[in-house]
Amino acid sequence: QARRFLLRRQGLLGGYRFCGKQGVMDFICQAGCIQFDPVDVCGKNAELVLQSRVKNFTKRMLYELLYMDRELVDYFDKNLAVFPVSDWPYFERFRTQHRQWERSHAEIEAVREQITEAIALKGPVRSADLEMPEKVNWYWSDTKLSRAALEHMYYTGELAVHHKSGTVKYYDLAKRCIPHEIYTADDPYPDE
Repeated sequence: QARRFLLRRQGLLGGYRFCGKQGVMDFICQAGCIQFDPVDVCGKNAELVLQSRVKNFTKRMLYELLYMDRELVDYFDKNLAVFPVSDWPYFERFRTQHRQWERSHAEIEAVREQITEAIALKGPVRSADLEMPEKVNWYWSDTKLSRAALEHMYYTGELAVHHKSGTVKYYDLAKRCIPHEIYTADDPYPDE
């Protein structure tokens, strides 16, 4: 019974419970989030999860919900994840932690304002659009300062993924991608 309950709850037993674009939202809201992994062997994880649970799912639906309708956001929830944009305030404590420390923090802080100004003037950018070829220590290996700075600003909530071209992220100011009342909302929990 427990096994059947869990499979049915996950939309993996019986007929489809979720359908179309609204079904994508309904499933993600029920699940809380789905992991986003850019590795694509036979489909990306988020797409496979949704395809198996949402009748008539297309990759375009997820793209639109993330980067056009902005009802979903891709951000960190233990790992890269897709969750409802309305959950943004719950991650403020993690953004605060990233503001206080990051690998190559001094180098990133030195270019942060320059990047903010460039995006404010030109719109969304990718790492290759910024002339910052210096290498800095980053999570998996040394990387270009532009990439590390954009990712750091994404972790802190200053930037959001505006859109993607393949696996290349274009970053914009988060306040232009996330509704004002959600972007400026306080963490609903006073402590852990």
